[in-house]
Amino acid sequence: VAEKGGFAIQSKLMSQHSRNGGGSNAAIDLNAYLVTRLPATYAAVAACLADLPPEFAPHSMLDAGSGPGTASWAATEVFPSLAMVTFLDSNAKFLALAKHLAMQSSREALAKTIAILGDLVSPPGNLQADLVVAAYALAEMPISAAHKAATALWMTCNDMLVIVEPGTPGGFARINEARSALIAAGANIVAPCTHANSCPLAPPDLCHFQVRLARSREPLQSNNATVPFEDEKYS
Repeated sequence: VAEKGGFAIQSKLMSQHSRNGGGSNAAIDLNAYLVTRLPATYAAVAACLADLPPEFAPHSMLDAGSGPGTASWAATEVFPSLAMVTFLDSNAKFLALAKHLAMQSSREALAKTIAILGDLVSPPGNLQADLVVAAYALAEMPISAAHKAATALWMTCNDMLVIVEPGTPGGFARINEARSALIAAGANIVAPCTHANSCPLAPPDLCHFQVRLARSREPLQSNNATVPFEDEKYS
């Protein structure tokens, strides 16, 4: 672990970067990311996966914009049925980190993960998975590109597509753009709203949710926090 003062600064910058809608392609400290962002991202993804129908039992997963593979760890915890996981990311450093961490897992689906360097807007044509998850990935692109990315990811999806973004105006705007694209492509919206009508919310209103997670010693120190929990807002 890096020296406390410098690590705390990196962690603070990381939190600000994420809340402002920044993605993983910035020149960031990977250790700071793991301590500061991975737990909150994991909690948000797990909360979203809990909204899926109880009979859903995916065999394969595409972790689109995988970062360090956070969404895959959450999914393999929620779905024991998962046997195949593929990481897709445009950041080679994060992709290597994701693969390294996955190989340490006792979960077979993670231990034999495939890692692919590629773009969400134009993923390899042969990619197909029962469950496709894009967690905090659209934040890396302009809102206008979220439509293309959602459509491209839908083409790789055999059953269920889950998109999670920060609970910020920018995050919700990308979710709304993706939702419109998916409805146009014939998708059935499962959650959080179970209809295909236009979203009734207009800026500055936004739809977001909140999940509370415990802080371990490292996040407490890196964020100079005194409260042993944090609340992650997500759309």
